[in-house]
Amino acid sequence: MGLVLGAAVACSGGDTPASGKPATTPKPAAKPTTDAPKDPGPDATPPKQDCIEPVAAEAISSVVRTWELVGTSRERVTLGGVGEAVFVASGTRLYDGAAGEPLARSTRRALGLPKKPVVSVFGTWPGDAWLVTLRGNQAGPAGGREFDLWRWETDRWSRLSSKALLGETQAEVYKWSEGRVIGLNCSARPRLSFESFGAEGPLPPKVSRVGNTTYCPERFFALPSGDVYAIDDLSRANRMMIHWCQSCGDPAVEEILPLKLCGGPPTMSMGNIQVPVAPRDPILSLHALTRDTAGALTFSGAFLVRREEGTWVGEAVPGGKSVDTMAVGTDGAIWLATDILLRRDPKGKWERHGLPAEVDGKVAQVAVAREDEVWIVVEGEEKPSVPLWSVYRTGSAQNGVTLKLDRGPA
Repeated sequence: MGLVLGAAVACSGGDTPASGKPATTPKPAAKPTTDAPKDPGPDATPPKQDCIEPVAAEAISSVVRTWELVGTSRERVTLGGVGEAVFVASGTRLYDGAAGEPLARSTRRALGLPKKPVVSVFGTWPGDAWLVTLRGNQAGPAGGREFDLWRWETDRWSRLSSKALLGETQAEVYKWSEGRVIGLNCSARPRLSFESFGAEGPLPPKVSRVGNTTYCPERFFALPSGDVYAIDDLSRANRMMIHWCQSCGDPAVEEILPLKLCGGPPTMSMGNIQVPVAPRDPILSLHALTRDTAGALTFSGAFLVRREEGTWVGEAVPGGKSVDTMAVGTDGAIWLATDILLRRDPKGKWERHGLPAEVDGKVAQVAVAREDEVWIVVEGEEKPSVPLWSVYRTGSAQNGVTLKLDRGPA
């Protein structure tokens, strides 16, 4: 088990024989019956290992994929899948395409937007689609950036945030309940409060921080089911997760225990948390860090942690590499990119999917329009110190057209 939420103690009792004088006349020995319980003897069941078995990448099945280069850019590329619609942003340029259709410069699907960089797209298209643009750098010594939140309404984007949303590289907003997005307000430290955009409704109660070493919790995320999570102090031994849901009453604090690979060193801390918004349950990928004899933290394993029926379940990521990006497909399958592309189907079977032959960079993002159409963004280098972003998709919907995403059609 990767995460432990609580423990129960079972008590057992039995009849206590009465004490007294021994009987003067011995009783005849009872004859054994066929139903008499046998002495179970010592428990032969081996104790459950408090560790997770590693899985070699070569031990899982391999799937060959045919990839098509969609476009390249020297500006950072943002990939967003909202159902079968996919958005690709490069600087202030926005492109969109549906499953099976070529990617093209956004016209109708960009109505209402300013010429500002798009940093994320999420939700479902077109009924509940959301988009975040960068407003600019935050003024003052605090640093960080300012963002605006947009929602697709009938035929154009409408801005829902009158004041700027704050963040380092992203605005901390998540799709919550139907027609609503929730954000976190850390200005009233050490307590946390929430704000929502879109539909009206109650908000989670204010909660107290487990720790107060950073401006905001190390991770915050919410789910369309209405659950809200905040993870604090992952670098310390008492890592905690605050969990609240509409039917849970008061917020509950859950402890995150270290994940350990069987046969490996003990895990001391965790980092690199990826938090995709799953259709039903939260899914985290964690990588473990172990402190060596010199006191430095070194990578010691990668894990996928899922919440199933109120319990956290951990498993090893095949290959043991750190997870760079995650996405959830339309069928509930989980897609992970390490140095390879992995798929875990809803029944728990892992597959290794081949990448384009020329790809030797990092898969920075993955999106799934449908199960036969996967999109990836690869971060590489065309020249030393000059990042080059490349977008690929499976299939051949692009008809051989490769876009210069930071400039327009080739």
